Amino acid sequence: MSAIFCNVEQLLELHEGLVAEIAAACGGGGGGGGGGQPLPLQQTADVLRRIADAFARRMAFFKLYSMYCSNFVFSSSRLSCVRETLPAVQQLLTEVEGQYQTTALGLMIRPVQRVCQYPLLFREVLKHLQNDDPGAADFARMVGQMEETIETVNEKVRAQENGLRMRGILTAELQGAGLADLISPSRALVHEAIVRLRAEGSLRPEWRAKREYKIYVFSDLLLIARANLTNKLYSLKLKSKHRSRPPPLPSAHHPLVLRCPAES
Repeated sequence: MSAIFCNVEQLLELHEGLVAEIAAACGGGGGGGGGGQPLPLQQTADVLRRIADAFARRMAFFKLYSMYCSNFVFSSSRLSCVRETLPAVQQLLTEVEGQYQTTALGLMIRPVQRVCQYPLLFREVLKHLQNDDPGAADFARMVGQMEETIETVNEKVRAQENGLRMRGILTAELQGAGLADLISPSRALVHEAIVRLRAEGSLRPEWRAKREYKIYVFSDLLLIARANLTNKLYSLKLKSKHRSRPPPLPSAHHPLVLRCPAES
C-alpha cells in the first residue's frame, strides 16, 4: 500500500490540523458575519493573523509534499498494475468510484495539484488587501514563506526525477563497460539529444563520416553513444569529463564537430 499511497497519511494529518485551526479562526466554519455580512475590520485582521499563523507553524511539514510528488508517477503506474492483475481490487475500486463519482487516480493527483494551488490562492487573497490593512503584513509574510517552501519542494522533485533518469540511462539505456560506476549523487543530467556529428583528424572511418549519435550532457560529463539496432540500446562511443559548464548543444544549423588529435 505504501508503494501506491506513499506518505499520504502524513499529508492528511497536516491538513486535518490546518482545517481545524482555520475553522476555529473563522468562527467554527461560519465564515463572516451573520447572514453572510462582512466581518468588522479588526475581526478580519484577527482571522488573517490566525490563518497565517496556522500555516506558518506548519511550513516545514509542507516539504513532505516533495516525497509524495516525486513518487506520483510510480504510484499511478503501480495502481494500474494492481488493477490489471488483481480482479478483486479492480471490482472494489470500480464500485467505490461509482459510488463517489470519482476515480482513485483522480484522488491521488489532488495533493500534487493542491501544492501548486496554494500560492495562487494566497496571491488572490492579497489582491483584496491593502498594505496598511490590519493583518495584511502577517499574511503577506506567510505567503512569501509558502512560495519559498513550494520552490524547495519543486527543486527536490526535479532533483529526484533527474536522478532516476540518470540511473535509467546509465543502467538500462546505455551499454558499455563501467557505466554503473558513473552514478554519483553530485552528478546531474543537463540535457540529452539526438545529433549528427563527425570527428575531424580521426583515423577511424566511423568517426570521419557524419553519423547520428545520442549525446548525454551531465553536469561534469559528456557521453556520446550510437544506436545498437540489434537490441534498441545505445553503445557508448566516447566519454569525456569537463570541469566548467557543459558544452553547448549542436543544432541542425551548427552540427557538432569533434577535433581529435592524430592517432598513431
